[in-house]
Amino acid sequence: MKRIRRSCVESVMDELRRISRSAVRRETLRRFVGAAGVTLTGAMAIAFAVLLADKLIGPGVAWWLIIGAGLGAGLGAAIIFATVIRRAGVIEATGAVDRALGLKDRLSSALALGERHTDDPFVGIAIAEAS
Repeated sequence: MKRIRRSCVESVMDELRRISRSAVRRETLRRFVGAAGVTLTGAMAIAFAVLLADKLIGPGVAWWLIIGAGLGAGLGAAIIFATVIRRAGVIEATGAVDRALGLKDRLSSALALGERHTDDPFVGIAIAEAS
């Protein structure tokens, strides 16, 4: 009986891990889009200021080089912000799924507890409730 329950818990945990990986990807994409708006706006403002200075007193660099550098810098900053500086954790991402679906932390609790204590009956109840 215990073996059957453990097998059931493991299959539910596998499904929770799949959901959490998907949630992490979605949360990372959401953070990238949010950061891209801010960083691209700032980078393009700087690029246009450099373009204006280049037209007034500069050596005459091609406009597309300046704009391209601004776009590249803005996207690069957004990627760094979304993936390195503010990386989404598994529990944080599943917490976002819980909030979006109104699950009152069922998924994130089951995932956090299931990774540590699979033999505990309370964990079995939490995992069963999450499934």
